[in-house]
Amino acid sequence: MDARETALRQAYGHAVRWLASLSDRRVPARASVDEIVRALGVELPDGPSTPAEVVDLLVTACEPGLTAFPSGRFYGFVVGGTEPAALAADWLVSAWDQNCVMRAVSRAYTAAEDIASACLLDLLGLPGDSAVGFTTGATMANFTCLAAGRDAVLRRTGWNVPREGLSDGPAVHVIVGEETATCQIGTHPPRLHVRTRAPTSRRRQGPQCSHGWNRDGRRSVRSAVDSSLRR
Repeated sequence: MDARETALRQAYGHAVRWLASLSDRRVPARASVDEIVRALGVELPDGPSTPAEVVDLLVTACEPGLTAFPSGRFYGFVVGGTEPAALAADWLVSAWDQNCVMRAVSRAYTAAEDIASACLLDLLGLPGDSAVGFTTGATMANFTCLAAGRDAVLRRTGWNVPREGLSDGPAVHVIVGEETATCQIGTHPPRLHVRTRAPTSRRRQGPQCSHGWNRDGRRSVRSAVDSSLRR
């Protein structure tokens, strides 16, 4: 058994034990960040360690700092609960170590994405020739959908975003529920307007928003986050 296989078997054993502990382990992490840093070691080692030793150190130092997201008893966010097939496939993807950016050199990945795309279109009842994109997570998926919706709305008015840009385009108005914490998304001056009342619950409150005015005199919503990103 070579060093790589030994490390993989060690990781497998630790992973199975972690999954088996989820039903009765406490949900919050037991260790603080400082405690984990000390356990990992802050000084550069004098020499290399074996791959299996690295795996064991990671587990020993980091497991006390893990939150039991997949336990079914964590209610802070909508996270955790990876399906067994998805978890096993993720291990395979890491082992295959492919660069899936181009169809010519990552044909298996491309085929899997093509099948997943077709299944999504069928499931959602969308036209078969619709474009499908896979994002890094829910945040970027929401962001991409907002951008696509914005472009579609502007296209109906005769405004071509790729050719004419956003700065001088018509303002887009978005109406959402009053419990939604939202802020300005777009260029400066703001061209996307979000119409909503601020949440009353502090726990749900997002970045603070202030009201401003476009050059054409229409009211807009602008966030502290948006302003800070332009500094």
